[in-house]
Amino acid sequence: MCNSKSWCYPTHVPSSTPSLSSLEAKIAHTGGALFRSGEQIPSSSESLTQTYTGSFSSPTYWEAGSSSGQEKTRYKVTVIRDKAGDNVVNALSLGISGEIVTIGLGPQPDGKYAIMVMVPPGTLLTTLTPVITHTGVSVTGTGITGTGGAGTVTGTAVDFSAGKTADYRVTAENGGYRDYTVKVYEGSRFTSKEITGFYFDLGGGFVAAGVIDEAAKAVEVKVPHGTSLSQAPVIYHTGVSINPGSGETRNFINPVIYTVRAGDGSLADYTVRVSVEQDSAKAITGFRFSEYPARTGVIGVTPRSGPLPIVVTVPYDAGPSLTPVITHTGVSITGTGITGTGGAGTVTGTAAAFSSPQSYTVTAGDGSFQDYEVTVIKEADTTNNSIARIDGFYFTAPITAAGSVTGTNIAVTVPYGTNVSSLTAEIHYTGASIKQDITGVLQTVHPAHMQGDFRGTPPLPPPPLTFTVTAADSSTETYTVTVTEAAKILNTAREITKLEFAGVTGAAALISAAPNSGGKYPIEVTVPSGTTSLTPGITYTGASVSGGGISGSNANTPDPATATGSPVSFSGSPITLPDYTVTAENGDTKIYTVTVREQNNDDTVKEIDLFYFAGPGVFGEIDQANNAITVSAPAGTDLSNLTPTIYFRGASVSPPPGEAGDFKANRIYSVKARDGSSRNYTVSVTLRPSAEKEITGFSFAGVPVRETVIGAAEDGSGRIPIAVTVPESVTAAKLGELRPVISYRGASIAPEGETPRTANPFNDGPRNFAGGMTQIYRVTAEDSSVKTYEVTVHKEASSAAIITGFTFYAVPLGGGGTVPAAGFIDQGSQSINISVPYNAVLTGLAPVITWIGGSIIPVVGSMNQTPSEAHPFTDTSRDFSGNNISYKIKAENNSNEVPYTVTITKDLGLTISYLHVVDGDFLESRLNQGAGSVTLEIKASETGSGPDQFKDGSFEWYVDGKQLPVPPTTKTLTLSTSGPQALARGEHAVVAVAVKNGDGKHYTNRAEFTVE
Repeated sequence: MCNSKSWCYPTHVPSSTPSLSSLEAKIAHTGGALFRSGEQIPSSSESLTQTYTGSFSSPTYWEAGSSSGQEKTRYKVTVIRDKAGDNVVNALSLGISGEIVTIGLGPQPDGKYAIMVMVPPGTLLTTLTPVITHTGVSVTGTGITGTGGAGTVTGTAVDFSAGKTADYRVTAENGGYRDYTVKVYEGSRFTSKEITGFYFDLGGGFVAAGVIDEAAKAVEVKVPHGTSLSQAPVIYHTGVSINPGSGETRNFINPVIYTVRAGDGSLADYTVRVSVEQDSAKAITGFRFSEYPARTGVIGVTPRSGPLPIVVTVPYDAGPSLTPVITHTGVSITGTGITGTGGAGTVTGTAAAFSSPQSYTVTAGDGSFQDYEVTVIKEADTTNNSIARIDGFYFTAPITAAGSVTGTNIAVTVPYGTNVSSLTAEIHYTGASIKQDITGVLQTVHPAHMQGDFRGTPPLPPPPLTFTVTAADSSTETYTVTVTEAAKILNTAREITKLEFAGVTGAAALISAAPNSGGKYPIEVTVPSGTTSLTPGITYTGASVSGGGISGSNANTPDPATATGSPVSFSGSPITLPDYTVTAENGDTKIYTVTVREQNNDDTVKEIDLFYFAGPGVFGEIDQANNAITVSAPAGTDLSNLTPTIYFRGASVSPPPGEAGDFKANRIYSVKARDGSSRNYTVSVTLRPSAEKEITGFSFAGVPVRETVIGAAEDGSGRIPIAVTVPESVTAAKLGELRPVISYRGASIAPEGETPRTANPFNDGPRNFAGGMTQIYRVTAEDSSVKTYEVTVHKEASSAAIITGFTFYAVPLGGGGTVPAAGFIDQGSQSINISVPYNAVLTGLAPVITWIGGSIIPVVGSMNQTPSEAHPFTDTSRDFSGNNISYKIKAENNSNEVPYTVTITKDLGLTISYLHVVDGDFLESRLNQGAGSVTLEIKASETGSGPDQFKDGSFEWYVDGKQLPVPPTTKTLTLSTSGPQALARGEHAVVAVAVKNGDGKHYTNRAEFTVE
């Protein structure tokens, strides 16, 4: 009884305490003697702390104090051993040789712990007796009735067939318990340990699938540039476990080893390597010139044809040499003024001429590239009030696209899907104002920005939009803008990435990356023994999938989609399912053929199911009846070192899969069954005749070739065009006797209608290519297929732009009649000067012009007229009285455009006759005819010597006896038909000069002349 004089102390010890009969206790007290159940505990001193070892199996009573018999407080100590909380299954066995037991370390979603037992193929699953080792006080469940005490207990036979399970509960001493579910597996997983699928989920619907090389036990995964190499892969395998596990995060900077464990305990190590694809970025994001940093280029996003356009507008007085400053995202950029620079960023080039479009190429890290073409537009001189012109037209939002200005037509191509009803245009123009004609919106800012609907207005189809530019002098020019939507770029994805069967576990689908000889892509699937029905589910990329009861449509290609087919009865092994066709958005297709095999537990099976060479990408045709495998490899395949991939059923195959061999002669592959019997297959590899039949080079002996362009496909005539460009200096006569030199791949080449030749290169000729004549050549391949090529020769476009002759054949005169007049052409100043009679009529003149170039363009004032390619060019009648007509010659290759100014002056019809008098040629005269006047220069000669030598500063000039008020130093007198000393028509004049010689005498020299 516990009261104020007797205190109770219950003390707990763990359930693992082996015995209460010998426990060591430490007792702290206030001093004096220590008593246990009335007996004093011996002690050498009356210590305040004492140690006692003894039995505590029953309650004990303790007292402390003196032994004088005074009243003491008693303490009752009861030691209680706690109940055990263990309720763990340590082991379970079904008594089957080779069985593998895996006990789950954590509860499943239903709260139970899983125990998986793998037994060899052929094990009778209906009568298996569980033997369980546990730590609890009892275990109950299927075949076992509550047994007391921890240890090992044997139950009664349990039926584990057809996926049936057995549940068990282990109860601890403290009442806690743990539930277990036991499931038994039987079949190929006992020995199988293959990785059948390895994927990274990259988010956003993107998956990176590993390429599994079973022979090398290797998995290669490629991920996009910028992907983190810390990934948690999703792994499919045929073993009982894999380490590291599926979904476990690993860093793949270095290769990672994954170990697959089979049911029989054997292991397979796979090496997983992850490589990061190189960056595909290759865009120019900024373009300017260092001389004009504020003038940024407008960069197109959709090419009109070929390279993407960049247009830069610079002031009208910009020099011919400009320094490009380019910002790009590639690994390098090349082009005018730029030498391949490494790394993305901004690069400044060297000064270069931009008088014609210049090309740039940006290369990405993955080797792909993007071409750009830069066009520089000079603003017009704004001091010319008659200019009304659009210099550049661009869309800046929500897309960027540059327009092409040709004459008064502007063409803009925008990306597919652009909403052209809401675009913002930036217009660079020269003039006082610009307006959109439909809306009437007028702007006077430079450049102008206009936002609106660029479809035009109804009725449909909408007319193109027009813009009118008004010059400072109120003259106008109207431009037409046509917006075209680029064609949609259709996706080419058309892959089956996964094939599964609903309700069938352990079905490993192997999808070939290369077609078989029939052009179909094989899928090999092994299903568990006893499978009776297959419901296929396909994951694919593409626009649609069809076949075998499946009809799926993927509106979000190339993102993966799934489709489920109808059940297929599975009886007999193997069976071939109906083909599946995956169609890409662009209409391309891939056909997959599926073979399904049942896991065969027959110890006598020894069969090769698939024989494949990854190098040339070809499958063997297997003739099971004759134990023969035939492989047809592409021409040129090196048969001395081929490595086969082999799928077989049996214990082993020799030589083993993945071992390279020489297949120039037949090889024997022996498959051994588990019972020791074997079967030999004869593998024969032959080379297919080559289908190559390409012309790879076309030139001429003794004549340089500027460019050879060989078409990639046949034209409408069934021939592949070849265009060869030669210098413009090659004469027509030379074009009529060119000697082609042709390189080709194929068995032979033949000019049309002639015997095939086998020489390579083939030296032909002479052949006539003058006047657009073509020549036809046929190349025959080893397999007898033929390609036909048609060759055309063009002369290089000239950069010349020259006027060589300018003539008026009939210039009317005021008094009647006509006279011809030819121009004097000064090529240095690009000027044409023509002299006509003083009474010529300059209206209604039509010049005949001979010229060299691509086109001639009359210019009236500041406005271009219609270009012409006529040689010679006879212009329409024009008014030349104001000297405001000029002509521009544009070169054939558009690299040059030269303006010529035409100046016409009237000859006043003045003729001067003169007479020298006295003794000697003392006067020299020179007649100068200029615009509107005739000038006579008269110079006093200073010939003579000694006393007859004239003195400087002693000249006296007289006209008709009247001395002129000119200084005595004047040696030259100028008389003109205009000005204060004007000479009239019909006037007769005498000019005299008097000079003094060394002896002081005067000499007078005279000249007489008449103005007629």
